[in-house]
Amino acid sequence: MLPILSKPKKICLATLISMAVLLFCRKPDTFLNPQFWAEDGTVFFKDYICYGGFKSITIPHAGYLHLVPRLIACIASLFPLSMMPTIYNYSAFAAMLLVGGAIFSSRCSIPFKPLLALSMILVPHYGEVFMNITNIQWYLCFLPLILLSEEPPVKFYQYLSDYLIIIFCGLTGPLMLFLLPLFIAKCFTRKSLHNYGILLTVLLCASIQGWYIFNTTNISEMGGSLGQICSDINTWANLLGVRLFGQLFLENKILAMINPIILAVFAMMMPIVLIWLASSRKQLYLVGLFLFFGIAIALSTLYKFGPSPEIVAYAFTNGERYFYIPYVMVMWSLTICLNSPNLIKRLIVPVLLLMILVASAHHFKSQPFVDYHWKQYCGEIEKGNPIHIPINPSGVFINLGF
Repeated sequence: MLPILSKPKKICLATLISMAVLLFCRKPDTFLNPQFWAEDGTVFFKDYICYGGFKSITIPHAGYLHLVPRLIACIASLFPLSMMPTIYNYSAFAAMLLVGGAIFSSRCSIPFKPLLALSMILVPHYGEVFMNITNIQWYLCFLPLILLSEEPPVKFYQYLSDYLIIIFCGLTGPLMLFLLPLFIAKCFTRKSLHNYGILLTVLLCASIQGWYIFNTTNISEMGGSLGQICSDINTWANLLGVRLFGQLFLENKILAMINPIILAVFAMMMPIVLIWLASSRKQLYLVGLFLFFGIAIALSTLYKFGPSPEIVAYAFTNGERYFYIPYVMVMWSLTICLNSPNLIKRLIVPVLLLMILVASAHHFKSQPFVDYHWKQYCGEIEKGNPIHIPINPSGVFINLGF
């Protein structure tokens, strides 16, 4: 006899199934014909082949550690080589569902949980973040963010899961550095032994990632001077107005009709509007969390591309991962304000969310990956022969034995 699920569990299960269906609709080829994407093959798979499991875990890429993708590569090695892309893709799929399920934690009192989970997939996006372990950090970081909004743990497994979330997410990408101030604030406003322990763990992970960043990355090459910014105001207006704001709310044809400077003004007003829409202390706290994280990521993107903002300012599919978190944070901020007691606010929020969904619908399904017939190369890899393997995106190769 099948166990009877409680109503919250039924809603959680229905939401996870909906997430799976939406992901399939957005990127069906990654389910039906899995392919390596970028660093999936050129870094995580190749490094495991060349250096083995333990050593590859300690190797930074792009200046920081990637614990979860490295562990997935280690686990995938237990299976035939022909299954590698499949395991990588479905591991990313499982990670997305894990984040969606975490939103339904009994310790989390955020309203409209199904909408929050679905918004991670419904957000306007060309699909770069989904279904690959290269970009898994861009949504795993929502786990510690959810942790910031949860009630204190009462059971052992809850204590353990809190620490595991911090360790695995903190050592997968540098995004814990942006969440560190929020954990410091929580520790000093809600003093407890558990919060002190979590903060120390966050500090440790952030310090490790910070050490790698400052010792393996040339920071001086990043960022732009005030003169550079002012010399090309249109490019920066396009980056701020079109990429950070316009693509979230407007379809591309409409975007082309509006001056980017006007959109940039709306982008700078958006945080004020979101704070105004919050109608209670709880909503204001959550909006503050989401806005802080989203703005921190947006500012780091502006700084990263300071010398060459045109790289991501004009081509809508370039660097879309950098805009994923700010987009989700805006959607989350709007979603939790849906039950505002103020009639005007209750009308504004659904309209803005509907605009986002309409914008997303115009490029909902991603372009399918090129099938490079991975299996035909597996025999040569097993023999240890030098081999040049093409993978997605076009022009990227895994070079083994050279």
